[in-house]
Amino acid sequence: PQQSLYETEHHVRSSLHRMRNKFGATQTKVDALGESLKRLGLNPKTTYLYIPGHHIKDNVIIYASATILGRIIIGENAVIGGNTWITEDVQPNEKVFIK
Repeated sequence: PQQSLYETEHHVRSSLHRMRNKFGATQTKVDALGESLKRLGLNPKTTYLYIPGHHIKDNVIIYASATILGRIIIGENAVIGGNTWITEDVQPNEKVFIK
């Protein structure tokens, strides 16, 4: 996950650099957009919340036939039992099984 965040940050910085070089006259607009994104809380550490798809952290075990629906974050060391349906985020170290 950390590598993905690093790659995303690098991609965003590279894109902004290219935009600044290509559209120098719109520099103030680019800077204003960057500030707006910062005010919304978008930064390399929180951007994953705005990327579509699942985010499975380190050391997670997901057993067969588990179904993960939506934009779900599964925290570190979590265990997802077989035949479970996950519709909400799973906290680090949490164990989810059918009872």
